[in-house]
Amino acid sequence: MNMKIVVCALPFLLMPGLAQAGIGTNGVVQCWNKKEDEISVSCNIKQASDGGGEGYCIVSTFREGWGGPQVNWILEGRIRLIGGSHPIAKKEKSLSYAYSPGEFGCVISPPPGYTYTAGDCAIDKDSAAKRCIVSMQSAGSNRYYEATILATPQKK
Repeated sequence: MNMKIVVCALPFLLMPGLAQAGIGTNGVVQCWNKKEDEISVSCNIKQASDGGGEGYCIVSTFREGWGGPQVNWILEGRIRLIGGSHPIAKKEKSLSYAYSPGEFGCVISPPPGYTYTAGDCAIDKDSAAKRCIVSMQSAGSNRYYEATILATPQKK
């Protein structure tokens, strides 16, 4: 089953003036950049039967609007079931990723019918990959996952 990417209220908390920013959405992923720039998002995400999933998005940024220089980035992600119980000590407002070299940020929403809490995140200093624990609730029970998100320039 393919999942698509969606925008969340988090950008309003992270970036002042986002209402005028470029925003791109594809299914469960929404990305944004500076107000004078534009952004588009195209994703290929597969949801696993256990509530996890994996895939990638091509995030295209356009400096100073649609006619400006285009740079493509690969945003890769995986959410895998880890089982057990993992209390989250430091909660975040959402499962989000900010990529400063590309000057954009993205947020990942849960699939329909799920709610989640993300937290205890860490960013790898070498790769800039962000890893978080995610507690997802469906039908009244919690399941625990590890989420990994990474952006890199698209190779030509």
